[in-house]
Amino acid sequence: MGLDGTATTSLDYPDGTYLVSITLDGYSSIVNKPVIVNETSDLIFTMNKTVATSAATPLSNPAAVAAPTPVAGTIPPSAVPQNSDDQYEYIYPNSADGTYFQAAQARMYIGNLFIDEVVTCQFQLMQNRIPIYGYRSNKFDAVGTGHSLVQGQLAINFVTEGYLYVVLKEHERLMASAAPALSAMLPNIKTRINGLIQQYQQAYTPATQGPIINALMDLAAQDSTGTVSNYISDALNTTPTNSGVNACDLEIPFDIKVQLEAGGRTVTRTIRNCVLGANDFAYSHDGKTILDTYSFIGRELV
Repeated sequence: MGLDGTATTSLDYPDGTYLVSITLDGYSSIVNKPVIVNETSDLIFTMNKTVATSAATPLSNPAAVAAPTPVAGTIPPSAVPQNSDDQYEYIYPNSADGTYFQAAQARMYIGNLFIDEVVTCQFQLMQNRIPIYGYRSNKFDAVGTGHSLVQGQLAINFVTEGYLYVVLKEHERLMASAAPALSAMLPNIKTRINGLIQQYQQAYTPATQGPIINALMDLAAQDSTGTVSNYISDALNTTPTNSGVNACDLEIPFDIKVQLEAGGRTVTRTIRNCVLGANDFAYSHDGKTILDTYSFIGRELV
């Protein structure tokens, strides 16, 4: 008999009725069972597994046989879906090795900056499909790829004016490739320049902008190579001025990365080259947290 429980014979038996007896270690025997044999017969027998006995646990007392002790947190094998394909590993979602993802476990980043005040982030990839018809075709013969766009919306707790504005400015500062000479020679001055430029962008009148311009000119005068002057000029000309603190006024592309963690697994969705669109701000006297909501578009979802 093979390991899979099958047995074959090379002997030829005429059609008819026979008595079959089968014995196998560890299973109850089959004795003189009548079977009908013909040319297409496949005989299937069911044998029950026997229970090993000892002097301490006689079969006359079934209650004495100890039942297996269940382990806390495990799932009975009968409750786990089985799959016959050995190449596919199924993880039961509500087991110790796999759980459902929840919004409370999600983390959102803009670039490498963790956005701790995010409440919701939803997005949709819109991929246009264009049917192509041939001459005299009633149904389309092929499908072409049209425009692709990611649209979404994110909401953050309103904790201070310009929260997302500061985030995007910090992201721009981290991503910008400043002049090597400035980075190596004047790191402290560069930090002061960035702070003054941010103040200048948030100033609303010439009276408040004047002292900031004077401070920038003093810093530029400390460098005879012109590196500082060029850095200040580029920063002022490439970023909007008098824009207040609304992040929608910034033309700073950024990536949104959402990480989902559960059961030792991490799934990451990244929206690349995002730009903010509308800003929605509403409050009511219902005791709920005020949300600062932004819409955005992205180039691709990976």
